[in-house]
Amino acid sequence: MSAHPLITRPPVLEEPPPFLPTGNLWISLPLIDRRDGSLWRLGVLHEHLNGLLEAEGDPLIRPFLTVDGQAVDWGGRLEWSREGFWIPTWRFRAEDVEVEGRLWAPIAERGLVYQVRVALRSGSLRQVILGFEGRWMKALLSRFASRPLPGTWSGGRDPWTGSGVAEFQAGLPLLALGWQVEAPLSLEITSEQPFAYRCFQTQDLHPGENLEAVLYVAVAPDGDGARTGALHLRRRGATALLRETRRWLESRALPLEDPELAARLNENLFFAYFQPGRLSGHRGSGDGDLAEPPVLRERGLLEPRCVPLVFPCDRAGGRGAGASVAAALSPPLSSAYCRPRPVSERCPSVSRVRAGSGRRAPLGPLAICP
Repeated sequence: MSAHPLITRPPVLEEPPPFLPTGNLWISLPLIDRRDGSLWRLGVLHEHLNGLLEAEGDPLIRPFLTVDGQAVDWGGRLEWSREGFWIPTWRFRAEDVEVEGRLWAPIAERGLVYQVRVALRSGSLRQVILGFEGRWMKALLSRFASRPLPGTWSGGRDPWTGSGVAEFQAGLPLLALGWQVEAPLSLEITSEQPFAYRCFQTQDLHPGENLEAVLYVAVAPDGDGARTGALHLRRRGATALLRETRRWLESRALPLEDPELAARLNENLFFAYFQPGRLSGHRGSGDGDLAEPPVLRERGLLEPRCVPLVFPCDRAGGRGAGASVAAALSPPLSSAYCRPRPVSERCPSVSRVRAGSGRRAPLGPLAICP
């Protein structure tokens, strides 16, 4: 509580929350648990609700592994990194078993892919069960705070596409998720209200062999879109979707000689492009613009807008990390992210704070705009 009655201060966090964010221009995946790789929330902007509509699970997706009848306890031992400075990837090692997982929202797709691969490096024959499970518990409307929405679920397995489908309704359908798995995984619907599922495969592994599980989840305003969207993702395949997303990220990452600075810069750059933009709003136009979703606005879901990338000025007369960032940014940003336009035209109120002075100065041409 502030001593001044008109000044509010946010609470101080002693430790950062154990979550990683990712997403694309369609969906946000803000709560990926570092401890066990679970995904807790999936969000989309909804125009008629004037906010972020989120599916919250218990969790929505949790990867699990059993070796010779013993459940593997991830135990907070996952080692995290980001492919292309944006795709969360984790690794787990225990005795002769190595596991790798990645969760990403493919570029220009309305959904996500979760891929886990387990390899047996040595030892003897092992029986391995690998899969995913989850439960959709709530639908939330988030603006500054999140509040649960009253409503009902309907869902089950769609006989036409084979997708698992869950649709949340508040009079009319508001949000639906569709699940598909890559064979030979089997998808089992364990509950329809709330929607819960479990998918897994069992295989005997010899040393040197590996086993892979892939889950596709699509988001749509209703069950029809979700079931066909999940099948669309599966038809495209995890390999092609990952290759396309990596290529998109690599072509836009800014190269720097210092790897630590490059990681810091590019992770913040992609976060600024994908995540905060879900709560602002500019619709691009023309051949030079990126990712202009054509459909969901008409159905009530909304896409993000222009997001500025803001860096503090460097301190020592243009030297140091700030100078390296400034030197790296100027030429590639307009060509890599948007057609060259004056920042006053796209983001007229953008400014930056000079480090140590508290004064604002015009940002100039540095802006990432879709």
